[in-house]
Amino acid sequence: MSVLWLQPLAWWGLGLLALPIVIHLLARHRSRRMRFPSLRFLPVARMAALRRRVLTDWPLLAVRLLILAVAVAASAAPVFVSDARREAWDRRVARAIIIASPAPAGEIQSIAAEEADAGYASEEFAALTVPDALGDALRWLDTQPPAAREIVVVGDLREGALAAHDLARIPSYVGIRFLPVVTVDDRRAVEWRVVADGSGAVSTNYVVSVMPDLARTRARYATADATTPPRIRVAAGAADQAHADAVLRAVLREGLVLGQSVDRAVTIAFAGAPLPSLDQLAPPTQAWMRTALEQMPEVRGGELDGGLVVRTNLPVTDPRSARLVSDVLAGTFEESRLNLEPRRISAAALAAWSRPPGGSPPDVLPADEGDRRWFWGAALVLIALEQVMRRRRRAA
Repeated sequence: MSVLWLQPLAWWGLGLLALPIVIHLLARHRSRRMRFPSLRFLPVARMAALRRRVLTDWPLLAVRLLILAVAVAASAAPVFVSDARREAWDRRVARAIIIASPAPAGEIQSIAAEEADAGYASEEFAALTVPDALGDALRWLDTQPPAAREIVVVGDLREGALAAHDLARIPSYVGIRFLPVVTVDDRRAVEWRVVADGSGAVSTNYVVSVMPDLARTRARYATADATTPPRIRVAAGAADQAHADAVLRAVLREGLVLGQSVDRAVTIAFAGAPLPSLDQLAPPTQAWMRTALEQMPEVRGGELDGGLVVRTNLPVTDPRSARLVSDVLAGTFEESRLNLEPRRISAAALAAWSRPPGGSPPDVLPADEGDRRWFWGAALVLIALEQVMRRRRRAA
């Protein structure tokens, strides 16, 4: 048996124990009246002020001190950890459920709901990619009280959606389970626009066709009709603006898949760019802006004139600037193409990645288990005892 204190700072309240002592020292008591037949036999003496410098009525003082000590202990939120309670924590499961399919079907939602009902605590996570959802799930599991931890991945797991190195960051005590659900492909071909250079004048339609036998993927390129180029800008200081334009042309020369998001506007502001500061930008109102910022924790941004502005303190002349621009544009414009992959992760690989949940992590503080109520109950009993003792003292 051990005791954990969830609010240890409350023990500073023990300084209040000095209050009853001070009250006992400063308390004034009424003088006792005694009838005396005559004052002529009493000698004359000078009046002197009397102060109590010693403690009296030790039992009453001890009870008052004990009331305060018990109240402070209750405020510190004690949790008694016994072997039986530890076993109960190990039996319950905090379950993070990851929806792996881009568009969850009814069957996937039903399975996820059943998994949620079977856990002590549960939460669903869905992100653009399964690794991103894994990060959100791990952060949520870190906030849970003592319980076994498990991550359940539900959905149509295509090849490339998840790899062994994505699972390496999951602690060993967290269980991993996969519930693959094969969904029917309701779209065999999609058409995306690809920007092939910085000016946007040369672009192609990127057509990806998935064969009915789900055996291979075929891509066909064709010249695109003249359309308005996407609004993409890389801003820097006046002296570095030419370098910023060159960085954008270099990134777009590799090809940028726009998907259905051609009408989006993005500005990437490097150090010295004459643009509003982060404090002057409005919070993103559109879902794609919030999603893009969530995928890029290394940058910050906001909305300006209907477009997304991403700011960084990195100078545009830094060798990492091109990589940053590429990541921002990919997170803003590109759509996930994993659902077009015809092959799925094999059952053998999923079985190798799976493991049962371990016990509750020993370093996780429990939630308030209600043990403080025993201390508050003891404080109430002591208060009642103090009232009885004080009344008897007055009667005496």
